[in-house]
Amino acid sequence: MRWWLAALLLAVTGCRCGDVTAPARGALRFSPPSFDFAEVYERARPSRAVELTLDATFSCEVTLVASAPFSVAVERLTLGAGTPAVVEIELSPGRLGPVSGTLLANGCGLRAELPLRATVVAALSCPAGTACEDFAFDADQGVCRRTPRPDGTACSSPCLLSAQCVGGVCRGQAKTCDDGEECTADVCLDDGSCEHLPAQGTCPAPASCVQTCDGGVCPLLVAWRGPSIDPTTTSVSPSSSRETRSSGWSAR
Repeated sequence: MRWWLAALLLAVTGCRCGDVTAPARGALRFSPPSFDFAEVYERARPSRAVELTLDATFSCEVTLVASAPFSVAVERLTLGAGTPAVVEIELSPGRLGPVSGTLLANGCGLRAELPLRATVVAALSCPAGTACEDFAFDADQGVCRRTPRPDGTACSSPCLLSAQCVGGVCRGQAKTCDDGEECTADVCLDDGSCEHLPAQGTCPAPASCVQTCDGGVCPLLVAWRGPSIDPTTTSVSPSSSRETRSSGWSAR
């Protein structure tokens, strides 16, 4: 009879053999089951989100570990039964070309694995900056960003005096290139030198006589001043000059 009582007692109390816990019934599941960051510019720090779900009837604390060059913003989280949790994955590319890694989730005797991939490409070249603006490549957005320098910043321009930045543009007092001739267009060149180009239109002459500009000079003014003023651009002779002065102005 004693063996029967011992068997009955064992059946009622159960057997406690050490501290062994049976694995929980359930599963951890990533969605999507793998993730590709696609092309990523060097020096970028992209972040992407995936979901982790506990398919079980209980809650569980889960540990997350990602292999380089990937990482996670939060390394521990508590999952409710059947409720997805968002996991942020970050990428810190260190070299050009394809990279790969793994995100592991462990908890309550359960495990899930998420394969990760990306392709790191070289940054784009941006235009050179100007006196009042800078350009820099935004690796996260894949575009060149223009940044104006603060208003009042001193700047230099060959054709400006006392210049400073205003709204990303170098502004100041314009350099004077006026040569005093009515039939030239006076311009300041990129190197700061002046050029006087022949202008079209009419030019004023003495005695209210109007004459058309010719080759950058006003013919009547040249005749009135005398050929010694500009002998290379006029065919007026001393005799005709004196004739013109004595007989008065006339349009020929």
